[in-house]
Amino acid sequence: YTYGSGTAWSGFEKSPPLFAEIKRLNADLKKLEPWLAAALPISQETVGHAKKGLRVSALWSGDMDALIVVIRNLDYETDREENDFGKKPRFKTSPKEQTQITLHKPAWLVASKATDVLNDQPVPFRAEGETLQLDIGKLELGKIIVIGK
Repeated sequence: YTYGSGTAWSGFEKSPPLFAEIKRLNADLKKLEPWLAAALPISQETVGHAKKGLRVSALWSGDMDALIVVIRNLDYETDREENDFGKKPRFKTSPKEQTQITLHKPAWLVASKATDVLNDQPVPFRAEGETLQLDIGKLELGKIIVIGK
């Protein structure tokens, strides 16, 4: 991977923040591997404003009897200006406070717990009939929540 402009091009190894982020993403993907390896997408929707709302994607991980919910904050700003090779990041989110998500609960899902798997934290939720309501609190950029046994 390279980035830069004009004659100042460089690889990711020259940007310690970018290199650290690549390592973190690799660790996150390894942690998610058991759920994602056999996951099938089942829904995707935008909640609220198309450019300032949330993107909510759901996947079924049949081997793990789990529903994976990926929530992404679409309210962010970035540009293509110089960033001193990663030392001055130009990507900024507008956090969402007290975020709640309502989902269709598949009939096969036994929803006894919900976990923010990247932070290994429980997520409060309610399952009522065919509906799941997740109380995910403050949302910066995104969360990946696994719901199941």
